[in-house]
Amino acid sequence: VTGPTGRVANFADFYALMPPDNAATVAVGTDVSFPQNGPSSSAEISRLTASSFNLGPIATYQILFQVGVNEARTVGTYIKWSNFALYFSR
Repeated sequence: VTGPTGRVANFADFYALMPPDNAATVAVGTDVSFPQNGPSSSAEISRLTASSFNLGPIATYQILFQVGVNEARTVGTYIKWSNFALYFSR
């Protein structure tokens, strides 16, 4: 969450250990779980399930992730916020 002066106001880190947190190959259309909790600055960004998170109030968010790909396939990212959804594919 970006604060009034442009600095980071809140943050949270959720991650997975591979394996065992996800299958070696994640099936098409299934969620990737990030069940491990890292550092967090407040309760405004919180976990709902192993693969979904509550981002709290309206703000500017930076979402970062890294995934290793061993197969020649497309990696897609689906972000859903209430009734608004984004899908990125590469």
